[in-house]
Amino acid sequence: MKKKRYKKIRKFIFETNSSSTHSICIAKGQRLMLTIPESLHFEFGNFGWEADRLSTVHEKASYLYTAMVLHEKQAEFLDAVHFLRGLGISISYDLPFYDTTEGLQVPLNSGHIDHYYDLRFFVKDMCGDFKKIKRFLFSPLSYILTGNDNSDTDVDIKESYPHEVYYKGN
Repeated sequence: MKKKRYKKIRKFIFETNSSSTHSICIAKGQRLMLTIPESLHFEFGNFGWEADRLSTVHEKASYLYTAMVLHEKQAEFLDAVHFLRGLGISISYDLPFYDTTEGLQVPLNSGHIDHYYDLRFFVKDMCGDFKKIKRFLFSPLSYILTGNDNSDTDVDIKESYPHEVYYKGN
């Protein structure tokens, strides 16, 4: 008797060799509780296809900073830093270094997000929207789910409170 073969169907994304998926949940609402830290360090991170829930302020800050630098939004990031300092938060951040041999600016230490280009709408919406940055970073209800479509890990956001969702396929 022949063994049945099952075909994996990817949800809402195009087929490629990679299968990382990231979903970002940003809580919203008038009575949203925010936990504002005294200090915050933005550093570069590596976010691939491993299954994880990023919910600490540090993890979310690292993801946001990595995405903004990869999208060449350093000026917009500095605007956000100015806003956060206005909230009384001591801010520090890693500086990106670039390889400029052959006339190209290739980031050497700016972290990694699989298929970061798919985050263009998230980055665009975050640039200049300081209230959204504040809700994303400081609400314990805001988080990022990372995973892949080769496993049973679910990266669909299923929350009952008001929120916005950004989805990055592979």
